[in-house]
Amino acid sequence: SGRLPLAGLCSLPPPAQARVLRRAVELAGLPKLPARSLRAILDSIPEAREDASPLVRWPGGECRRYRDSLYIGEPTNPPDFEGQMLLPGRPAGLGRGFGILALELSPAVGIDPGLAGRGLCLRARRGGETIRPLGHAHRRTLKNLLQERGVYPWMRDALPLLYAGDELVAVADLWIAAGTAAAPGYGVHWRDAPPISRTDTGA
Repeated sequence: SGRLPLAGLCSLPPPAQARVLRRAVELAGLPKLPARSLRAILDSIPEAREDASPLVRWPGGECRRYRDSLYIGEPTNPPDFEGQMLLPGRPAGLGRGFGILALELSPAVGIDPGLAGRGLCLRARRGGETIRPLGHAHRRTLKNLLQERGVYPWMRDALPLLYAGDELVAVADLWIAAGTAAAPGYGVHWRDAPPISRTDTGA
């Protein structure tokens, strides 16, 4: 999954930490980690606050810290979906590395077919959004929902939000607004989605 638990890494002497990081980069299929970037990663480990998300990039790779782990992977490109319309039978590409979003009708509770049939506009998170997800009694801030779900900080602004006019209908394939739901309804399916939390990598 490209995840290195910090507790285990910090228990090693510095030369061993460096060997583990180089090996992790190799196993991830990324370009070789330059000595300067390696030193920057090692230096950031003890200095970063627990709630900080330091980032070290090198050509073809990046390393981030989140909570108690380091995450090594390809550079994260910004998604490319702002303003696209999502309609039944017309999936929307979200940009390189972000997969495809589609609406699929099922007998289960989902997005009201009347709303979905008129098209849903894809937007990026701007801050301050609220939603009452299915199964919740009250509206919640999207910020708090994402934190509780453990969504990686660097992915929170990359999630596609589905709007009907100014009404937030769904957050990617994570939540559907209770006030816009019906059965049968359209579910949101995110194909080839990048990992957005530990649960996506089994870690």
